[in-house]
Amino acid sequence: MSPQWRHVEKSVEGASHKLCKKPNQDRIIFYSPSENDSDFPRIMAIADGHGSEKYSRSDKGAEFAVSTAIELCKDLENHPWDTINDRKNISLLCRKIVQKWREKVDADLQISPLSDDEKRLIYPKKDLTTHKSNDLDIDGSITAYGTTLLITAIYSSGILYIQIGDGDILVFDKNGGLTKPIPEDDRLLGNETTSMCQSEAWLDFRSLSVTIDDNAQFPVIILMSSDGYKNSFSEERVFNNIGLELLHLMCKCPNGINAGIDYINDNLINWLNTTSEKGSGDDISVGIICNINQIEKYRDTVYSLKEQKKLEELNLQEKLSLDQEGTPLPELSVNPDNMENDIAKKSSESSSDSSSDPL
Repeated sequence: MSPQWRHVEKSVEGASHKLCKKPNQDRIIFYSPSENDSDFPRIMAIADGHGSEKYSRSDKGAEFAVSTAIELCKDLENHPWDTINDRKNISLLCRKIVQKWREKVDADLQISPLSDDEKRLIYPKKDLTTHKSNDLDIDGSITAYGTTLLITAIYSSGILYIQIGDGDILVFDKNGGLTKPIPEDDRLLGNETTSMCQSEAWLDFRSLSVTIDDNAQFPVIILMSSDGYKNSFSEERVFNNIGLELLHLMCKCPNGINAGIDYINDNLINWLNTTSEKGSGDDISVGIICNINQIEKYRDTVYSLKEQKKLEELNLQEKLSLDQEGTPLPELSVNPDNMENDIAKKSSESSSDSSSDPL
């Protein structure tokens, strides 16, 4: 029996980061207990380390964030949905994520304390020559590990979406309709973002829980991405359409939906590298969670009607040509409207990294 759930997860080092030999600050991880479709949860987590000099260990911070998210959301798999869905319990989960993340940061600091140079980046006006390495307050040290975090946790009876900072979660339903489950945060302007490294960061988490029952089915696909992806497009509507492009690639693959997902998996790294080069220059991470059963329904109804309408609009000669040659699988749109980005200029502006900074 073919699997009813598939996922794709890819992360690329930003074009500007490559030029200045800066490692990828993003981390992405997916968890499922087995290949059995009846086993839950299925969890995707993406973290985007802030990356600028002040956040000298944000790649580690991002790594700690995604591993913590998986660990704590996985622990809920034996809890009833009514318990997971409780607002107080979701708030408690967010607090636990921050606390466990800080424990990992603290353990790393015990092994490798911040150097004086790293401290000066956090406290540029403070004279550290007469202070011992443990004189910095814990929040100050944690700043070096600053990161955002996105989580989608799918359980048998519901889905939990959690986010702190920037980045995007796009959900597409059986009709191809788009929803964004996480409410916008008006404070996130430009490169300013909320962060795991801030005091009482759990208060800045935004979340939504969605019950899956006879009245609400699982989404067709869920697309998650760090902010380097959306920032590569000058118009949000073009970015929002990427999910449908991916869905249509799956539907039009002549060898079936799973082959279409394989095609995306094989090509996504190249598409994202091109997007970063022509767009934001930032690291980009993208995760796609696919429900094969729902994709089949979409393909056989909404997508088929759209394709039929397209064919009806073609003239007879074009239809004959299409029948003879078949339909090739196209590439995903990469960066259709921001082609003039100067990556070299971005790399030289190390003090204004394309990654976001905390509020």
